Amino acid sequence: MSELYTVTNQGEPPVTVVEFKDFRKLPQTINSQNGVITTILDAATAYGEAYTGKDFRDNVYTLRLDDFPTGCPILIHRSPVASITSITYLVDDVVTTLDPATYYMLPNLQEAEVLLAFDKSWPTDGDGVIKGRQGSIVVTFVTKAFSCDGRIRESILEHANALYSERGDCSSGAVRKAAATSGATDLYDQYRTARI
Repeated sequence: MSELYTVTNQGEPPVTVVEFKDFRKLPQTINSQNGVITTILDAATAYGEAYTGKDFRDNVYTLRLDDFPTGCPILIHRSPVASITSITYLVDDVVTTLDPATYYMLPNLQEAEVLLAFDKSWPTDGDGVIKGRQGSIVVTFVTKAFSCDGRIRESILEHANALYSERGDCSSGAVRKAAATSGATDLYDQYRTARI
């Protein structure tokens, strides 16, 4: 069963432009770099989220699946998941919303599980099953910001500071290198979720 995650509404990074300017000792009154700083903070946050497997801000995702699982839950490999907004699927090319009484969510720090309620079953009339249509099931869910001590914010500040010093190189390699040289990766390691 293939799965595709898409962020449909991304929250604000946990570190603000004002906080970054204070950290970097930049004048608050000069706004010409605000756009660059916002981009850098977003890049550092996104890298930290991908590296640790945890969201540092409230995000809304969609998870696309080819079909419903047989005899097992739907696993959501993002954390922490706050709620399931909806599960929809196609029936003869018409979007159908699954009754929320059919399922419930069991959250944990590794991944959330969407389980069937007692005496319920996953639909068997969807286009994923009948027509083999890929991505015809859409699980919309919300993550909440991972709560921890100030080390995540410290990691983002150090990472963003290194990116700001090397601004102009926007490659993914530069973001990864800045995380390592700034020490952010060492701090992120304490919160990393191992994927098996």
